[in-house]
Parts: sequence; structure tokens; C-alpha cells
Amino acid sequence: MGKKITEKEINLNVALLDTFKKNEKIDYIDCFLPLLAVVLRDGILSDIEPESIKEAFEKELEIEFPVTAIKSILKRAVKRGLLEKHEGNYLKNDSEISLYSEKYTKNKNQIVADQNLIANEFIEFAFKKFGRQFDEDGFFVSFNKFLKENIIDILGQNYRPEIQGKSTNNMNYIISCFLKSSWEEGVGFPSTIQRIIKGYLLSNYLCNSSVNMSDNIKRFKVFLDTPLIIAALGFNGSSKERYVKELLNGLKVVGAKIYVLDINEEELRGIFSSWIHDLKNNNYKKFKPHTLKLFKNSGIDEIYLGEGANLIGFKVGRVGNPKNGFSSI
Repeated sequence: MGKKITEKEINLNVALLDTFKKNEKIDYIDCFLPLLAVVLRDGILSDIEPESIKEAFEKELEIEFPVTAIKSILKRAVKRGLLEKHEGNYLKNDSEISLYSEKYTKNKNQIVADQNLIANEFIEFAFKKFGRQFDEDGFFVSFNKFLKENIIDILGQNYRPEIQGKSTNNMNYIISCFLKSSWEEGVGFPSTIQRIIKGYLLSNYLCNSSVNMSDNIKRFKVFLDTPLIIAALGFNGSSKERYVKELLNGLKVVGAKIYVLDINEEELRGIFSSWIHDLKNNNYKKFKPHTLKLFKNSGIDEIYLGEGANLIGFKVGRVGNPKNGFSSI
């Protein structure tokens, strides 16, 4: 996937996206528009499609982006005027793209300066206080490791930095001392440290990176509604099936437990029964057009659905049966 990106570069690229979240009317989807503008400005794409944007983003940030997220970003780009959609094709608006990409460059320079500042402050602190010497890359690697281990506490409403350990050979001890010295009561951390924390959160959680999640996250339980189950089983078309499975796989990656309530399983059986009844009686009025088209193109009939209905209990895991989960979908 290209060159190995450093911990500092991950924070730099992703924290940069956060600089565009200026008010409540702008969310994190908007934060990716500057990166999209740079990709479009540089003309590295032969066409503007979700898959090609996904590849370009992953090359730039070395973070895995779901196709569904890219689709949302493209939709937002149309809304913000960077793109126009004409007969299913995306067309560039060069003036808006130029405006966004200029902001990207301007803010990137500021963030580089901020990150250099915080790294140098830590290096100076560690040497003067403990006689330890570090370089920039060493700081960012260690700091990200510290964040990974303490992120739940740091995000807590009543968080206050506490000293961890006693030995100067313990990196967590040095970092926690540095954070405590940087903390200002009533204000919190300076913006430079806040930016690194936000960058870590975005890169490791929002974009589905390979970093392991906290045990607290792994205890999450996710309950699927009936329409989502139908899509995951492929009855709303292959594209929706792929997107839903992408979502489910992302949840599995972070260790979430996925369940289906008994009532949803019964609803699913009811839908199958209704489909079987209508197919037997050649009554197609109740079917959604795309569902009926899928049935015809795939050769799905009442016999196939009857067999599927008998397997529903094996397809979905219910509460109280966590061993099955949703692994068979």
C-alpha cells in the first residue's frame, strides 16, 4: 500500500480534516471534502467513482475507507458545490475545488507547525525533567500507544491527568507527567494536544483502522432491525448486501457483538411467508420493484424461499445465543 506512513503523518492528515469542523452545521463528512478537493485538483483520477476515490483516499491517508462512506462524501460534495451530478456521472466544479484545496494547504502548514511545537515541548520536558532523550517519531509512536491505552478515560467528562507509574524507564510515566504539566484547570489541554487526540480518534475509530479497540468497545452489543437483516441476506440487491455486510464486518472488527431480537426473527419469518404466499398465487402487487426483479433474475421462487425460511434460525443469532451471533451472514 505504498510507503509506510509514520504515526505523526497519520495524525497530521486526519487531524487536518478536523480543522474544517467550524460550526454545528458542518459534520465530519464535510471534513473529508478538502482531501477530496486535493485528489480532484491533482487530476490523478481517470473517472470520479466511489471505488477510485476510495483508492485515492487510502493512498493518501493509508486508512481503510468503506465504500458507503465514500458515497456519503461524494453526495456531500455535490451538496457543497464541489461536484455536479449529471446523468449518473460526477462533474467537477473547478472554482470550488480550488477554494477547498487552498484551505487544505494553508491549514496543513499550520498543523505541521503545531505538531512540531508539541513534539519539541515534550522532548525538552523529558530531557530537563528526567534526562531522557527522544526524537519526534519516538514521541508520536509512544503518545499514540498511551492514547490507545487511556482513550476511554481521556474522553471522560471528569478527566484529569494523573501520574502513571513511578519509574523514568516507564514511558507512560513520562507522558502522564508531561500531560499533567500541560493541563490547565478549567481549560483542559492546549489546542496542540487536543488536535493530536482528535487525530487519533478519527484515524483509529472513524476510518476503521487496524488498531485494536478498547475492551470497553468490545463489550458493545448491536441489535439489528429487520430491514437491515433482509438487506444482509441479499434480498434488496447485491449492492445493498455488500454495503450492509461491510458495516457488519466493521462492527466485527472492533469486537462488537451483533444480535437479532426474537421479534425481528418472527418478523422475518412473516415476510418470508408473505412472499411465498404471493409467489404461489402470482400476486406481485405487494412486491417492491427491485425485490421482484431480483427474484426473477436470480430464479428465486416459493420453494427457495421456503427452504430459506427453515434456515432463518441458523442465519441469525438471537439474544441468549451469543455463540452464533451474526457470523453466518
